[in-house]
Amino acid sequence: MRLGRTRVLWILGLVAAIAAVVWLLRPAPTAREGIAASLAEFQRALAEGQNNDALDIVSRSFQGDGYTRGDAARGLLSLRRTWGSVRLNIANLEVYPDPGGATAVALIDFSLSGVSTAGTARSIGEREPLRVSTTWAREGSTWRCVGLSALPNPVYESFW
Repeated sequence: MRLGRTRVLWILGLVAAIAAVVWLLRPAPTAREGIAASLAEFQRALAEGQNNDALDIVSRSFQGDGYTRGDAARGLLSLRRTWGSVRLNIANLEVYPDPGGATAVALIDFSLSGVSTAGTARSIGEREPLRVSTTWAREGSTWRCVGLSALPNPVYESFW
């Protein structure tokens, strides 16, 4: 039995439409999955020097300790100028979603390591990880950081 060309195209189109609907209706990631995925993408972009991609996890409505998304961008550029290469190492991630599932608080213990522009190895928080409290919101199917509070630590002073 030979199918006509038009029928084959109709069948392929129908399969593509069904696949698109299934993809669009897939459940959004849980807070834990989504935040972990966003942080993994941030780590990758930071290590590759792609500041715009790294900044993608920061919501346009970000407000953290009096800082805006623009301040976060300037801080990232400053870090890139001071350190030629940077790696974010996450030691621990604790996620506490709200009952509705649209927002979550994540406590992140992390360290930074890299090489300065002068070629000197640098690290912050390797012996005792730094900790930040972050607030996240689901924007579409992506989890983005909408707030950040750095917990007091004298190491932060030497960081900037």
